[in-house]
Amino acid sequence: MKLLEDILDNMAGATASIVRQAQQFKRLESAIEQVLGIQVRVSSIRNDILYLQVPTAAQATQLQYRQYPFLSKLQHEGLIPNVRALKVQVRPDTTESGRVARQPAKISSDNQSLLKAHAAATDFPALKSALLKLSQR
Repeated sequence: MKLLEDILDNMAGATASIVRQAQQFKRLESAIEQVLGIQVRVSSIRNDILYLQVPTAAQATQLQYRQYPFLSKLQHEGLIPNVRALKVQVRPDTTESGRVARQPAKISSDNQSLLKAHAAATDFPALKSALLKLSQR
């Protein structure tokens, strides 16, 4: 890992500034998580405002209520010297909340018979196959 750190330290230009900013944001995220015990993501720091993302609305509300003592502590530690305000956005982590595949709705026997009748009346094989498959749900 030392080789990668040496390469990153010797970089220059726009890529280097982006890497340094990402490293700063990671340090800031870990400090915030230690102070508050909330999982956060730092979006950006613009115009003396720190933009954070949290997975739930409850955490966003908690962070908004505790923002001033929280900001003063981070300023005291030297992590965000110029930040005066905090903006919190809710962004649920979709990777953790595995979405449940929706089961197809059961169709009535009347609809089954209508679909089979339409399948029998059509001249298109692909449509016929689709209608028959749909009628078997």
